[in-house]
Amino acid sequence: MYTKTFDIHEQLNSLFNFNEADFIAKPDKGWYSTKTEKGLLLELAVPGFTKKDLKIKMVKGDLSIVSTNEDNKWLGSFEKLFTIPNDVDSKKVNAKVENGVLTLTLPIKEDKENFIVIT
Repeated sequence: MYTKTFDIHEQLNSLFNFNEADFIAKPDKGWYSTKTEKGLLLELAVPGFTKKDLKIKMVKGDLSIVSTNEDNKWLGSFEKLFTIPNDVDSKKVNAKVENGVLTLTLPIKEDKENFIVIT
């Protein structure tokens, strides 16, 4: 099984201080991330895999994507780990697989004013 850890936080920090054309033109091997209006977008190449073949979980800011179809000799198995920024709302993460691409939307928690009542 192939395991590699990526620090999405470092990737996203560099996102704010980068030439966008260079970043878009040079996605990392097999995955790409960007900031959207409402959060983060993470796309991974998963050709041949279906949603039944993938397991995704997030624990304490670590996002794990694992292939669960170990019986398929052509696809093999893999595991990718990403460290997610603290401001991602883990309860609202959405994932879909379409045309060999796993797309995860990682919404940022909304900052709301919180007034404290003086008693």
